[in-house]
Amino acid sequence: MNKIQLFCLPFAGGSSLAYYNWKPYLHPSIEIIPLELAGRGTRINDSFYPNLSAAVDDAYHLIKKK
Repeated sequence: MNKIQLFCLPFAGGSSLAYYNWKPYLHPSIEIIPLELAGRGTRINDSFYPNLSAAVDDAYHLIKKK
C-alpha cells in the first residue's frame, strides 16, 4: 500500500522544522513532507516571493520533485 503524502507549508515566518515533531503522532501510512519556502530555514538565502502566484508556483515545483 502506498503511503499518503502530507505536504505541509509552514506558518508565516516559520520554517519546515515546525513539522518534524509530528512524525510520532501520525499513522504509519502517512508520510509527512514539510516544504521549505524561499527566504526561510534552509532556503534563507533565496529571495522572498514577489507575489502569491510566485509562491504557489514554487510550492507546486517543490511538490513535483517529491
